[in-house]
Amino acid sequence: MEKSNELYAIIDLFNKRRQEVIEILEKQFGTIPKSGLGWSFWSSIHYNKLQSFKDDFKLFPHGYGLTFSNDEFWIDFDFGENGKIKGFDAKRLWVFIEKNNVETDFLSSDEIEKIIKFETKKGKLVLNGDINYYIK
Repeated sequence: MEKSNELYAIIDLFNKRRQEVIEILEKQFGTIPKSGLGWSFWSSIHYNKLQSFKDDFKLFPHGYGLTFSNDEFWIDFDFGENGKIKGFDAKRLWVFIEKNNVETDFLSSDEIEKIIKFETKKGKLVLNGDINYYIK
Protein backbone atom coordinates (compact mmCIF):
# COMPACT_ATOMS: atom_id res chain seq x y z
CA MET A 1 0.00 0.00 0.00
CA GLU A 2 1.58 3.25 -1.20
CA LYS A 3 0.12 5.32 1.63
CA SER A 4 1.87 3.04 4.13
CA ASN A 5 5.26 4.21 2.84
CA GLU A 6 4.11 7.80 3.10
CA LEU A 7 2.95 7.19 6.69
CA TYR A 8 6.37 5.85 7.67
CA ALA A 9 8.11 8.84 6.06
CA ILE A 10 5.92 11.20 8.11
CA ILE A 11 6.57 9.19 11.28
CA ASP A 12 10.33 9.42 10.58
CA LEU A 13 10.11 13.22 10.25
CA PHE A 14 7.91 13.44 13.37
CA ASN A 15 10.46 11.38 15.34
CA LYS A 16 13.36 13.46 14.03
CA ARG A 17 11.69 16.67 15.21
CA ARG A 18 10.75 15.08 18.56
CA GLN A 19 14.40 14.13 19.08
CA GLU A 20 15.41 17.72 18.33
CA VAL A 21 13.01 18.92 21.06
CA ILE A 22 14.43 16.44 23.55
CA GLU A 23 17.97 17.60 22.72
CA ILE A 24 16.97 21.26 23.16
CA LEU A 25 15.40 20.49 26.54
CA GLU A 26 18.38 18.43 27.68
CA LYS A 27 20.71 21.26 26.68
CA GLN A 28 18.70 23.60 28.92
CA PHE A 29 17.92 21.24 31.82
CA GLY A 30 20.24 18.24 31.66
CA THR A 31 18.50 14.88 31.66
CA ILE A 32 14.72 15.08 31.47
CA PRO A 33 12.25 12.29 32.29
CA LYS A 34 11.10 10.35 29.22
CA SER A 35 8.14 8.51 30.70
CA GLY A 36 4.69 10.03 30.67
CA LEU A 37 4.28 9.98 34.43
CA GLY A 38 7.83 11.21 35.06
CA TRP A 39 7.38 14.07 32.59
CA SER A 40 4.05 15.02 34.15
CA PHE A 41 5.58 15.47 37.61
CA TRP A 42 8.83 17.03 36.39
CA SER A 43 7.18 19.54 34.06
CA SER A 44 4.76 20.69 36.76
CA ILE A 45 7.71 21.44 39.06
CA HIS A 46 9.62 23.25 36.28
CA TYR A 47 6.61 24.88 34.61
CA ASN A 48 7.72 28.50 35.08
CA LYS A 49 11.22 27.84 33.76
CA LEU A 50 9.76 25.94 30.78
CA GLN A 51 7.79 29.08 29.95
CA SER A 52 10.85 31.36 30.16
CA PHE A 53 12.36 30.53 26.76
CA LYS A 54 9.82 32.45 24.68
CA ASP A 55 12.50 34.17 22.58
CA ASP A 56 14.07 30.88 21.44
CA PHE A 57 11.05 28.58 21.44
CA LYS A 58 7.57 28.17 22.88
CA LEU A 59 6.83 25.17 25.01
CA PHE A 60 3.57 24.19 26.64
CA PRO A 61 3.77 21.11 28.87
CA HIS A 62 0.52 19.17 29.20
CA GLY A 63 -0.19 15.92 30.98
CA TYR A 64 2.19 13.28 29.62
CA GLY A 65 3.59 15.46 26.86
CA LEU A 66 4.17 18.87 25.40
CA THR A 67 3.62 21.23 22.52
CA PHE A 68 6.74 22.88 21.13
CA SER A 69 7.34 25.46 18.44
CA ASN A 70 10.23 27.52 17.16
CA ASP A 71 11.08 29.25 13.89
CA GLU A 72 11.66 25.89 12.18
CA PHE A 73 8.80 23.61 13.25
CA TRP A 74 5.81 22.81 15.49
CA ILE A 75 5.15 19.50 17.26
CA ASP A 76 2.92 18.02 19.95
CA PHE A 77 3.68 14.64 21.49
CA ASP A 78 3.24 12.51 24.59
CA PHE A 79 5.91 10.50 26.32
CA GLY A 80 4.89 6.87 26.70
CA GLU A 81 5.37 4.33 29.42
CA ASN A 82 8.81 3.26 30.61
CA GLY A 83 10.73 5.82 28.56
CA LYS A 84 9.17 5.03 25.20
CA ILE A 85 9.53 8.27 23.28
CA LYS A 86 8.63 7.37 19.71
CA GLY A 87 4.86 7.13 20.06
CA PHE A 88 2.38 8.78 17.73
CA ASP A 89 -1.31 8.93 16.88
CA ALA A 90 -3.24 9.98 13.78
CA LYS A 91 -4.42 13.32 15.12
CA ARG A 92 -0.97 14.47 16.22
CA LEU A 93 0.56 13.38 12.91
CA TRP A 94 -2.14 15.26 11.00
CA VAL A 95 -1.68 18.49 12.97
CA PHE A 96 2.10 18.11 12.54
CA ILE A 97 1.57 17.85 8.77
CA GLU A 98 -0.68 20.92 8.69
CA LYS A 99 1.37 23.17 10.98
CA ASN A 100 4.64 22.36 9.21
CA ASN A 101 3.28 22.36 5.64
CA VAL A 102 4.51 18.82 5.07
CA GLU A 103 3.79 17.70 1.52
CA THR A 104 1.52 14.66 1.61
CA ASP A 105 -1.32 12.93 -0.17
CA PHE A 106 -3.14 12.43 3.14
CA LEU A 107 -6.29 14.53 3.33
CA SER A 108 -7.28 14.04 6.98
CA SER A 109 -6.42 12.44 10.30
CA ASP A 110 -9.14 9.86 9.57
CA GLU A 111 -7.22 8.75 6.49
CA ILE A 112 -4.02 8.47 8.53
CA GLU A 113 -5.91 6.49 11.18
CA LYS A 114 -7.06 3.97 8.54
CA ILE A 115 -3.47 3.37 7.44
CA ILE A 116 -2.31 3.10 11.06
CA LYS A 117 -4.98 0.44 11.70
CA PHE A 118 -4.03 -1.36 8.47
CA GLU A 119 -0.36 -1.42 9.52
CA THR A 120 -1.34 -2.54 13.03
CA LYS A 121 -3.29 -5.50 11.59
CA LYS A 122 -0.21 -6.38 9.52
CA GLY A 123 1.82 -6.45 12.75
CA LYS A 124 4.05 -3.51 11.78
CA LEU A 125 2.66 -1.14 14.44
CA VAL A 126 1.46 -1.73 17.98
CA LEU A 127 -0.85 0.24 20.27
CA ASN A 128 0.76 0.39 23.67
CA GLY A 129 -2.27 0.57 25.96
CA ASP A 130 -2.57 4.32 25.67
CA ILE A 131 -3.15 6.52 22.66
CA ASN A 132 0.37 6.05 21.32
CA TYR A 133 1.20 3.68 18.50
CA TYR A 134 4.77 2.48 18.01
CA ILE A 135 6.70 0.89 15.17
CA LYS A 136 7.55 -2.69 16.12
